Amino acid sequence: MKRRKATQGRAPQSPRVPTRLQEESFRELVEGCVRAARLGLYGTWYRGVRFAPGARPTRRDMGLPPPERCAAGRFNRKGDCVLYLARTLEAVEAEVDPEPGRPVLFVQRYDVDLPDVRVLERPRRGPLAWAWAQADQRATVEEDYALTHLLADALREARIDAVVYESDESAGDGPQNLALLGAAARRAEGMAVGDPSPFP
Repeated sequence: MKRRKATQGRAPQSPRVPTRLQEESFRELVEGCVRAARLGLYGTWYRGVRFAPGARPTRRDMGLPPPERCAAGRFNRKGDCVLYLARTLEAVEAEVDPEPGRPVLFVQRYDVDLPDVRVLERPRRGPLAWAWAQADQRATVEEDYALTHLLADALREARIDAVVYESDESAGDGPQNLALLGAAARRAEGMAVGDPSPFP
């Protein structure tokens, strides 16, 4: 299923999100994202993927999967791929759960240098912080991504390429996770360093 493209000033319809809320609040949400964004994304980040025992993955295996293999996530609908990274190896291990037949965690390092990318770090106050908190709670507690997908639509309309946010698994440690959207995800893929290695 492809993500519906947001029209100017209107949010795409999402399950269980009231139409009135979308119509009245989406533009304000976009404007809040624009005001809070900063320019430039740098530093070392990591991506984890689980494989079967005996696997020898390459850098290509660690990057974005093809659309037909992209499951829905916090900032993406099914088939709409986002590159999810973590700041530390420990955060990667906490985030990437074992899968049946794929218990071995491999980690790829990325040295990210994207000076022209617009980045939003989760705000701490104001209407955008409130909206983010509501979306995050619904995603974490109910495993319902409708509101975080709406937030992702606002990010795209605001031309924001990356989101830095806290890990659900390492609360209190500050922002540990990174979601790269669109072209920024493809650019970051080319910044992989070395080969993936098993962890721990």
